[in-house]
Amino acid sequence: SPPLIIAVRAGMITWLLGPIAVLVGVLWPAYASFKALDTSSPKGDRQWLTYWVCFGVISAVHSVLSYVGLGGDLLLLASIPFYLWLQLPQTKGATVVYEKFIQPFFKKHESQIDGAVSDVLRKGVQVAKDNAGRVIAGATSTLMHAAQEVEKKE
Repeated sequence: SPPLIIAVRAGMITWLLGPIAVLVGVLWPAYASFKALDTSSPKGDRQWLTYWVCFGVISAVHSVLSYVGLGGDLLLLASIPFYLWLQLPQTKGATVVYEKFIQPFFKKHESQIDGAVSDVLRKGVQVAKDNAGRVIAGATSTLMHAAQEVEKKE
């Protein structure tokens, strides 16, 4: 049936484009970042750090869009040339996105973001403290049970 054919084709597009997007959006920039960090010039460091800030924000937006059903193959297809545009020194795309959108947003909301991060970290530490004993007891119990099972088999 046509919907099934469309779904199979869509799945194949994702199957083909997914690895290409990872190569272009993550693996190449990771290697280029390694090369930039391995030189004494800070110029490449700034370019790639700017790229990674943009990549992180764009990945978060992409995740939200996918969660609400607006992701998919078209977004994946568009991401490949977009990642290239962000990376290329000729286009300075990451610098454009960072300076026009990301930096102004973070500057405007910096104190609120810092406060939220501080609250989350404080609450996370408290949850860890409150539950550490139970987690350790549970892990110990699981390990003891596994050891007893091994002994029974021997």
